[in-house]
Amino acid sequence: MPAMVRVNPEGNYVHRPAAIGALPAVARPLIERLAKARLLVVRQEGDSTLVQVVHDALLRNWPLLCGWLDQEREFLIGQQQLEQDLPDWVAAGAAQKNDALLLRFCATILQLYRPEVSADAREEKS
Repeated sequence: MPAMVRVNPEGNYVHRPAAIGALPAVARPLIERLAKARLLVVRQEGDSTLVQVVHDALLRNWPLLCGWLDQEREFLIGQQQLEQDLPDWVAAGAAQKNDALLLRFCATILQLYRPEVSADAREEKS
């Protein structure tokens, strides 16, 4: 679920599309069941198959899901910050990248502990 959710500037959970290929294979049967129940939408966009929550109301009004998201809140915010900072780091020169130790540290921690971090965010850039 964290791959399909972000925290907006107001602090609310909102949906975001996730590439189905980036999600754990073990989640596929559940994704299919939730799509059949019309809680998730699966769509094709170019060469990618995306999945997303149908409506943000599910993220606010489903108590069990809200509890899971609350447990993941710090991770979601950290993941968003990493994804936001990554393009600047990639565009920086080698000297600036060496100064970006904190970003590398965050990327490593997220890579080790959370496999759903995007491949671009996990990849070490040198």
